[in-house]
Amino acid sequence: MPILCIAEDGARGRQGLTKWWLLKQMKAALETVRPQEAGRMAIAYQPGWAANTSRDLAPGIAGEAAAFMRSCVLAVLGSAAADSVRLLYGGAVDGTNIEMLMAQPDVDGVIVEGRSGLHLDSLLSIAQFEGVTEDQAAGIG
Repeated sequence: MPILCIAEDGARGRQGLTKWWLLKQMKAALETVRPQEAGRMAIAYQPGWAANTSRDLAPGIAGEAAAFMRSCVLAVLGSAAADSVRLLYGGAVDGTNIEMLMAQPDVDGVIVEGRSGLHLDSLLSIAQFEGVTEDQAAGIG
């Protein structure tokens, strides 16, 4: 499965340019994709400021980015493509935040790298994650 990786450095985020940068990268990358091919690919968002760090992930960052990315797919390729593409998050994923990340409606999966991939306990927590309940996704549980 091809994975389109969209990266962002901390400077753009601090300047409020995250969405502009995501849109610019996605529009250029999706120009050559046919709508019927979207279900056979994944798009990964990796904020460079979060990867390989111990910085806490602000709740919702992954979800907001994924929702915006899905809206970009919708605008460029249409609703069937937006519904079928898999959106992944790849910034500071570990066993302590996998549940929160996967509770985000538009996050379909994660990319594990850096320290999390090297620590067996964290990697096992991610690998053994079975999903969130509807209550957890709604912030109730």
